[in-house]
Amino acid sequence: MNSGRGRSATIYSVGHAPFTVGMYPVDPGSKDEQLAKLKRSAPFRGRLVDARSGKGLKGVHILNGATDKAHYFMWGECDTFADGHHSLQLVQRGSSGDDGSFAFSEGLRPGTLFIIHPGYARLILKPDERKQATPDTGIPVALEPEATVSGRVVGPLAKRTNLSVQLYSIKRSDKFSEEFEKIPLDANKGFRFPNLAAGEYFLAVYRSEDTVGFSAMNRRFTLKTGDHKTLNVGSDMGPFTLSGRTAPFTMISLRSLFD
Repeated sequence: MNSGRGRSATIYSVGHAPFTVGMYPVDPGSKDEQLAKLKRSAPFRGRLVDARSGKGLKGVHILNGATDKAHYFMWGECDTFADGHHSLQLVQRGSSGDDGSFAFSEGLRPGTLFIIHPGYARLILKPDERKQATPDTGIPVALEPEATVSGRVVGPLAKRTNLSVQLYSIKRSDKFSEEFEKIPLDANKGFRFPNLAAGEYFLAVYRSEDTVGFSAMNRRFTLKTGDHKTLNVGSDMGPFTLSGRTAPFTMISLRSLFD
């Protein structure tokens, strides 16, 4: 640590509130020390279960963080989130035990759970969405079967190079949104997004020219729990409506950008 420059660290202990302590450089051999006085606080205990069978889910990776100052979450950066990253704070990580149990340190700012696990729908569980705790296992958290969306870019758009697709969720009622990974198309101009929850989404196809990305086409759709939707983008757009109001004698033209 450089002389004159302080640092801080947050201590997490199940059964105590998170505690942030300042750390400052001292001379070699100094007996000065910084005490961390932890306060007792009920932990966030729960159990992950399969929504269909009710059985506990072992070894599920869990991200927990305070979202009271955050308005969105980026799944593509899930593995790199740390305190302050995209306004997520008090970040903790853990895995469920043999019976699906988990526990996190918690204080005055309860955490939101972020979970993605093969075969199951991604889950964002905010504090006000928690179910009633049970005496034995704490708060039950059920993971629903995954929905998926896959397909291909077809038609004139498929002739373009440097295409990628990205999925977005339509904003939740609590104004908290999620953004999914941007993935390149495979050799057959195909794509697939797994681990999706029921909800409304839109799919954006991007074309990159040099270092600039352009949204070439968007498609909006709805998924139910366990749905496996095929969505070809390019020639199956279906009917659409263009409406609005212009000044007198204004000319409007509609043309394809991909031919």
